[in-house]
Amino acid sequence: MANTSLSPLGGAPKHPLWYFNALANSTVEIQDGATKQDMTARELTGAEREEWWKRAVDAFPPYADYRGKPAGSSPILLCETGVNLPAQALLTITAAR
Repeated sequence: MANTSLSPLGGAPKHPLWYFNALANSTVEIQDGATKQDMTARELTGAEREEWWKRAVDAFPPYADYRGKPAGSSPILLCETGVNLPAQALLTITAAR
């Protein structure tokens, strides 16, 4: 199972604090509705990032407006299950609906 998290912060030229927390501690807890899942986050780059950016725009077309703005180069974190989950404090990311 995989989940992506984008950090455009509404087009702002800075990243939200949770992004820096996820870089410092890649073990995250993703909550989608009532379902919680422990995952490992990693930042995507290159072609892999572009592929997931396209998926994000397909799922939420307003993201296309971020191209050319600081948010257009927003980091994309891929959160995956079963990837070396260390016993550390978890960062919780709640899925927006």
